[in-house]
Amino acid sequence: MKALRLKRKDKKLKKKEAEASKLRMRKMREKKKSVSSLSQQPTTKAYSTPQSLGKAVRRIKKSLPCSPSKKQAVVEKIASDLGLIIPSTKPVKNYGLSKDTKECVKVFYYRDDITRQLQGKKDVKSVLNPEANKRTLLQKRLLMYNLKDAFQLFKIDHPNIEIGLSKFCELRPSEVETVGCKDQAVCCCPYCENFAFLLKVCKWKNNNIKTANDIFDLIVCNKNNADCMKQKCKNCPMQIKKFIDEELDLNEGKVCVNQWNKGKLEENVLEAKKIIEELISQLTTLLKHIYNISRQAKEIRKQKDSLLPGQLLMQIDFSQNYEIKHQNEVMAAHWKTDQDLSVTVYTAVVYFRRVEDEDLETKCYAVIFDFNRHTSAIVKIFNKAITEDIKKMVNFKITSINIWSDVLRTMEKGPHDGIGAVLKRHVWKKVLQGKTIIKNAFEFFKEVANRSDTNITCLFIEEKEILQELVDIENGFESIKELKGIQSCHCVRKTTSSFDVDMFLNTGDEIPLSTIPNLMETKVNCSLTGGAISIELENYYSIFYDDNWYIGRIIEFDKNSEMCKIKFLHETDVGFKWLSADDVQMMEKKFILSGPIQLMGNLPFHINYETRRNISFLYKNKKGLRLN
Repeated sequence: MKALRLKRKDKKLKKKEAEASKLRMRKMREKKKSVSSLSQQPTTKAYSTPQSLGKAVRRIKKSLPCSPSKKQAVVEKIASDLGLIIPSTKPVKNYGLSKDTKECVKVFYYRDDITRQLQGKKDVKSVLNPEANKRTLLQKRLLMYNLKDAFQLFKIDHPNIEIGLSKFCELRPSEVETVGCKDQAVCCCPYCENFAFLLKVCKWKNNNIKTANDIFDLIVCNKNNADCMKQKCKNCPMQIKKFIDEELDLNEGKVCVNQWNKGKLEENVLEAKKIIEELISQLTTLLKHIYNISRQAKEIRKQKDSLLPGQLLMQIDFSQNYEIKHQNEVMAAHWKTDQDLSVTVYTAVVYFRRVEDEDLETKCYAVIFDFNRHTSAIVKIFNKAITEDIKKMVNFKITSINIWSDVLRTMEKGPHDGIGAVLKRHVWKKVLQGKTIIKNAFEFFKEVANRSDTNITCLFIEEKEILQELVDIENGFESIKELKGIQSCHCVRKTTSSFDVDMFLNTGDEIPLSTIPNLMETKVNCSLTGGAISIELENYYSIFYDDNWYIGRIIEFDKNSEMCKIKFLHETDVGFKWLSADDVQMMEKKFILSGPIQLMGNLPFHINYETRRNISFLYKNKKGLRLN
């Protein structure tokens, strides 16, 4: 009986387990059906039997790629084209950065103290603009730090932004290149390069000393403090001399070291004592130089951020001259180097605000001219032309102008350096394609002024217009007393009075200077007047004749009557030339302005800038005396 009861009990348990298993399987099948119903339509309408559906599936599988990832990509593409929804098996977590953070990183990469703009006409990169879906040419920028150092600087400036090194490197704009990507770095700082040459030949007890920054970390407590960088801080770890005595492992033999001297790379042989003296001297200069660079960059950013309506900030400099070359040149033209066969480009970037608290607006300018001289008077004339053009564009009164010249001198490049590169690259591309021929500055100007793909405003000033203002301006400079430390000035800001200026020096100090130049009181060099001229036959002189000045060669001279027989040259667009029929006149000695004059070239002849300036000055004085 017991065995029968146990047998019945086992049957009941097995029956319950079977029912529970059936219920569990039913639930699992319903779950599978509910999932498959989201991604698949019922196949009973398309195929009458499961076998026919299986044949179609096997046929498609044979056509799919062997790679699992490619197979998945093909199936997902077909499913998306048919409007089928494939649910994601894993929840996607969004750890992306905000747009503000990405924009902040991009702005950091474009800072002039982090990257410098390359000025070569070939230093350009084609970048896709996702908004316009077009590719645009952007000037390349060179990263002056390695990516780790740049990331550390970014974290110091933005400690609240959470971003890793890999993401920071990923957000680097494609036109911002590292040092290794550039074939040749030019216009480098002589202070930094000379000290780098010294470091290569020195052996240090501390193996971690490899760059100048490693030395700064050991001897300076704060790189942003002027007293620390000038070795006046009492809290700094050690002075330069003490550091070199303790850390330098120098042999008593002689060492060969390369040094840049006035544009030439020279190899110097130095003894041990001389090496120590050179290290102390260059390191002292380099500390001040690095501080000046940082201080100038901060001052420019400060002035940009604090610009008010009516204030202008200008960054100016001369671009490298464009050498006039032609496609399919003959050999003689290819090897000919002539300063006159070049175009000078003066570049400027102007920052301003129309309304307070609005975004900063930028205007780029390029002044093209055929006067191959870079003087302070030339800069004044060009700045005046740019300012007059700005006045026509803006609807506010200009109250002050901050002018920065030689921005971050000998170390970095400013945004204005790319302007000349853009224009020269455009013209050179047209020349290579045979679409244009450039023979002078005006033809260069016409080619760049007709561009439609740039926001650069081009201005052209002829040599005659420059000479009209040049004499008065430079003579006005002669009456001004010499200002001590003027070469250290990189920014001049006009203030309340028309003759008061504030100067921003390399040291970061603002020194008010008051000067009143009187353009009417000029110094006259008596040696250039007619009374000091000695007549030498077959030499060239400048002569006042028919209310103008000319260059002529004295053929004959009568001392008694002081009459000269002069054969005149005539000035053309390319220089001074002889006429086909000789132009010979008899003139009194008192009409000779200056001479003898040294002519350059050989048909046509040319005169240098200083000679032309002196002749123009004497001509104006002579003309004024005749009018009086």
